[in-house]
Amino acid sequence: MRLDLIGPLVVTEKSCLLKDSLGKISIFAPVSATKKQVRSLFLERFKGIKILAVNSVLTCGKSKRFKGKSGKRSDKKKFILTIDGGSQLDLSRL
Repeated sequence: MRLDLIGPLVVTEKSCLLKDSLGKISIFAPVSATKKQVRSLFLERFKGIKILAVNSVLTCGKSKRFKGKSGKRSDKKKFILTIDGGSQLDLSRL
C-alpha cells in the first residue's frame, strides 16, 4: 500500500475548530484515493487509535485565466477523519 497517499493537513479556521471541538482531522489526498485506503493507512501509521468515521469531499479545480490564456487548477480530495475522543494522536508523525 502506498504510504504517500496521505497528503498534508488542511489548516483552515474551520478545520481547526473541528479538530478542537469534535476530534476531526482534515487531510488532502489524491483524487484516486478511497475511504478504505485512507482508513487503513491511518491505522497502519498511528497504532492504537480508533477511527469512528471517514468522510470525503471532492473539490473541483477552478478555471483561471493568466495573460489571456485559460487554465484549470487541479482537483483535490479532502478526507475528514473522526477520531475517538480517548485516542491521542501525534500529528507531527503525519
